[in-house]
Amino acid sequence: MTTPERPRQYVALVLIAIVSGAVAALLLLGATHWASTHELRGPVADGGWTGRTRGWLAARGFFPIEVDARTGARYSWTGETARISIPNINRGQAHAFTLVLSGGRPGNQPNPLVTLTVDGAPAASCLVTNEPSRCVAAIPAGATDRAVIGLQVSPAYVPGAPDTRTLGVIAHELALTPASGHFVPTWPVLGAVGSAVAFAVLGVLLCGVSGAVSTIAVAGITSAFVWLLLQDGAYIGGYADSLLNVGLAAGMCGALAAAVRRRWPVVAGVPDWSMALGLLLAATVVKLGFFNHPLATIGDGIFQLHRAQMVRAGSYFFTSITPRPFFEFPYAIGLYVAALPFWSHFPSDIDQVHLLRGVAVGADALVGMAWYFAVCRQWSDRRAALLVAGLWPFARAPLEALCNSNLTNVFAQALFGVAMAGIAWMAAGVSVPAAAITLAFLTAGYLSHFSTFSVGVPLVGVVACVLIAFGRTQARRAGWWVLALGVVAVGLAYAVYYSHFTEVYRATWARIASHETVDATGSSIAATPITKLQRWASGTSDDYGLPGLVLAAAAAIGALELARRRLRDGVTLVLGGWLAIWMAFTVLGIVSAVQMRVNLAAAPLFVCLGACGLTALGARSRTGLLIAGVATVAIVVNGARLWLMCIGR
Repeated sequence: MTTPERPRQYVALVLIAIVSGAVAALLLLGATHWASTHELRGPVADGGWTGRTRGWLAARGFFPIEVDARTGARYSWTGETARISIPNINRGQAHAFTLVLSGGRPGNQPNPLVTLTVDGAPAASCLVTNEPSRCVAAIPAGATDRAVIGLQVSPAYVPGAPDTRTLGVIAHELALTPASGHFVPTWPVLGAVGSAVAFAVLGVLLCGVSGAVSTIAVAGITSAFVWLLLQDGAYIGGYADSLLNVGLAAGMCGALAAAVRRRWPVVAGVPDWSMALGLLLAATVVKLGFFNHPLATIGDGIFQLHRAQMVRAGSYFFTSITPRPFFEFPYAIGLYVAALPFWSHFPSDIDQVHLLRGVAVGADALVGMAWYFAVCRQWSDRRAALLVAGLWPFARAPLEALCNSNLTNVFAQALFGVAMAGIAWMAAGVSVPAAAITLAFLTAGYLSHFSTFSVGVPLVGVVACVLIAFGRTQARRAGWWVLALGVVAVGLAYAVYYSHFTEVYRATWARIASHETVDATGSSIAATPITKLQRWASGTSDDYGLPGLVLAAAAAIGALELARRRLRDGVTLVLGGWLAIWMAFTVLGIVSAVQMRVNLAAAPLFVCLGACGLTALGARSRTGLLIAGVATVAIVVNGARLWLMCIGR
């Protein structure tokens, strides 16, 4: 596939996109008939820290999920009334909707009568005892593609102090069964998934992705979207609309990239930039599909939502606490400020969680793009630069934080990663625009998370000193610029935000000086170096995974290759300073109480070193090329497995 320069070639790309969308619709239709479950069942939600909801329904009037301490089963109390909406059920056939209910009341209370309605019409009436029993409502065939099941409980039940809730019955399980034995997607859903895939594929192709890579990207987007829709019957719920929005956004990004590419095929002397953008766009589209799924772990997402709502209401200064020994620290608001311009377009709480997550994912994608420019300029190695862009979306440390909804840290480290790429770019020659952009991202990163500020300040300082001490003329000059930019960024961040927490700093230091936290159970201060080493090993395993040893081996090869061939190269010096800080903070965390998320901060470092090592290995021989290819696939699979884990798969 060649770069589109004429209308005929654009038509070809559009046709490929349309065919991809049609294939996706057909795959969904076939999978629901032959490969998917013939019944959807489970509790009303997952609840707990994961916060997962059901893919095929939306529920109102249910209290938060509880867990039976004896059996571990999940259940939820209903209120006096409740409502279950199934947005995209194909009413061309009848369905049976089943609720497994129990009363959960003391013996002196009357058994409740539960009345179920379907679209407002009475459908079932069940007397519920304290033993779980089934209450079944028939959803008849009809002309609409939606069903609303209402639930009315009489009489309601108020346990009394301290529990003053007005309760209905306990819902143990919900089930939906089609009369024909298999579900059938609605035409709007088939149209939505076809359009979502078509727009996403078109966006990627317009970026200039071609050849075998384009085939992999198209197949990946198509299969991922269809597979995600099948999870927990999400094609029956409202998830298809979310995928359509993701696809539309990707299409617009691709159209913008194509317009820019026609005008500037080479930007700042760097070719193939749109190819790198296409790789990142394809991976980001799939990533957004995963993390917008109803089964995606919510984690701290509701906490992030509440903070963002407070910022929108005019509160700007917050603190948070570390794990034991619970030190207080400022909690910066850069992510929330970045999301505010789009806030009114996302009406519900879960939509706003997805907005915050989407902003973090988008910022994270910029890291791969920025490092593509830096590596391509410094090393003049197109393959290594493209590999950095291709591997970055699968780096586990940012994915781990994203899965936990530690969104402020993901966002801050992404901005800081872009700033570090700007520093690497400047090492080959300083320009005012590059310095201004680097300063903007560096300051914004500092204003987005205190951990980024704490790790970033010494990191930038060490990198500047390494450039000054070991760099040649251009790199040495860049080092002085970096030192100046670092000082300005710290001053701006402190003046704008961190200067408002003087009392917090004073109180935290007083606690440290008094040693009151040393004997606290689980305190990192009290832990032995062996315990801290074990914690570091466990955390590193989470951040990189056992197959991450492949990336570590590739990074080691890359480091040796740079030391042998590009020891005083600007990017090499930046990565060397970065590696030194990572090692220093790692050792400091083992021998002292200082605990930083240094693995997250160092993720771009290891991706760059790994890409360098894999490229060098592949250039040596056919055997080396084969090993590098297998290692690359292993790294990608290692990252993608975490996407699956985050939706409980």
